[in-house]
Amino acid sequence: MYLPNFKNKKIAILGYGREGKSLRHFLSGEGIEATILDRDENLVIDTSVIRSLTSTISQAGESARREGEARSVSTLGVQYLGNLDNFDLVFRSPGVPRLTPELLAAEKKGVEISSATKLFFDLCPCPIVGVTGTKGKGTTASLIYEILKKQFQISNDKLQKKIKSQILNKKVYLGGNIGNPVIDFLPKLKPEALVILELSSFQLQDLRKSPHIAVVLDIFVDHLDHHKTKEEYQTAKESIVKYQNEEDLAVLYKNSDSVKKISKNIKAKTIWFTKYEGKIKLLGEHNLINAEAARVTASLLGVRDSVSKAVIEKFKGLPHRLEFVKNVNGVTYYNDSQSTISETAIAAIDSFQKPKILILGGSEKGLEYAGLARKIVNSDVKAVILVGEAGKRIEKELKNQKYKGSIKSNLKTMKEMVENAAEAAESGDVVLLSPAAASFGTFKSYEDRGDQFKAVVKGL
Repeated sequence: MYLPNFKNKKIAILGYGREGKSLRHFLSGEGIEATILDRDENLVIDTSVIRSLTSTISQAGESARREGEARSVSTLGVQYLGNLDNFDLVFRSPGVPRLTPELLAAEKKGVEISSATKLFFDLCPCPIVGVTGTKGKGTTASLIYEILKKQFQISNDKLQKKIKSQILNKKVYLGGNIGNPVIDFLPKLKPEALVILELSSFQLQDLRKSPHIAVVLDIFVDHLDHHKTKEEYQTAKESIVKYQNEEDLAVLYKNSDSVKKISKNIKAKTIWFTKYEGKIKLLGEHNLINAEAARVTASLLGVRDSVSKAVIEKFKGLPHRLEFVKNVNGVTYYNDSQSTISETAIAAIDSFQKPKILILGGSEKGLEYAGLARKIVNSDVKAVILVGEAGKRIEKELKNQKYKGSIKSNLKTMKEMVENAAEAAESGDVVLLSPAAASFGTFKSYEDRGDQFKAVVKGL
């Protein structure tokens, strides 16, 4: 892949997680050097993909040196944002807020701010289906992907001969905020391929192109630890349709005021959807919305409903989304660790008619919990187990609303949380981890939180 615009430019990769590593590997393969900027002063940078780069490490990052190991050009530690204006182009990782003051200052001085997702959109040779929304985008993107894979698998059947579709026999890829980093499969893409992307607000913020098919689920307020205001968050989401043209398609959730607001300035052809009416294994009314979004999108790509419905009916869902873990002495345990806002915890509560014990809380990100507290007070929730700063705020709201169930707080480990929940539960109850908060602090990520929950439950 030829990248003439990058030659002789000073390039930095800001943030060295999965996406940053993928981007560095890609650029190196094109003979392009990039400086790594990361807050972690103990970060070890793999040099196997670099032919020969001069090693220069800032004083803050000196502790990261490993004996006998070559290092790429890098600035690590607390000063990692200190010299952004020394570069021509900075690739921002999703975890670094777009409106970080240092980024804005560098941009004013002429530094181009980009991202791996923006680069992918600029270079991708094939159609893109993008999925966003506050929650459900991973499930929806995965469903679309599985439906299309099934379509390709039956391409030689007699039924297939009757279907006139532009997507037959194509290769389909899944990435973005789910699956592999998009840059990983960029070199493999051909014009006849099709890419399904789950797109977060962090990834959408840099875009100056929109996907050919944009799927927008419901939008709530989220990530106020990253976005300064709810308006900034909404604006980031709008990028998925903002740059579409009349030949593109926008698949929009009908029962959302936020989505209707986005739709006012859309140039693409608009298709509205509501709820799926077929059989489904996934729990929760919200998954009927996800399933319908996938069905409608697949139909626009020429897939018959019979194929879509067969996939939807068998789809078991993704890890950490209302995931069944185990039944212990008549008590059923579910892992919904991906729930990081009140609305998803409320949806999880509504998914079960049985008495519930909830594990809630985590790190603070400026969300409102009064609505969640009302739902708990007015539902069959016997006990709540609370953790972290968000847990303290939830406890305050519960007490304000005269919650009569049991409250356990100040627990430090997942083992303590699960054991307290098990002690409160009786046969026929549901123990539900649906935190309504981010995981950072007590856990590394929502995946780590969910994995620890599953490990403890399986050991009961």
